[in-house]
Amino acid sequence: MSEPERRCDHHYFADYEVWNSGLAVAWGQVALTYRVNENVRFDPAELLAMVRQRAASAQCVEPFEIRVRSLTRL
Repeated sequence: MSEPERRCDHHYFADYEVWNSGLAVAWGQVALTYRVNENVRFDPAELLAMVRQRAASAQCVEPFEIRVRSLTRL
């Protein structure tokens, strides 16, 4: 019997702005959990995409309109 796959949850906090037509029109913060599996390498681009998607959903905009100002691992 093989061992179960090990997972590690990393918690992040991001501060962001919403940009439209060259202007910052809104801002906000989002917290999320990123699960890292032992056999899969951490992917910063995937994490950033998750942050942008979560922020875009909260602001009712497209992810490309989100500018992440800071991203902190808690």
